[in-house]
Amino acid sequence: MSDKDWEIIDTALTAYSHNAVYRDLRDKLDMQVAMVRALDGATRSAKVAGHRDARDDRARTPAGPRQDRRSTA
Repeated sequence: MSDKDWEIIDTALTAYSHNAVYRDLRDKLDMQVAMVRALDGATRSAKVAGHRDARDDRARTPAGPRQDRRSTA
């Protein structure tokens, strides 16, 4: 469902919020939305942290054997 669809649903439930059944349904929907947002935020944070850790690991990994600049000739 699109954001517009959810906006229409929320608007309709708000319009009927004087009725306890619709008010309860709207409250449940609000809780579900909050949980999805929290999970989405946690997932994004984990992805960013994982990406950051991988980048840090690459920075710490030696590029290869160090070349001696002194001439042996």
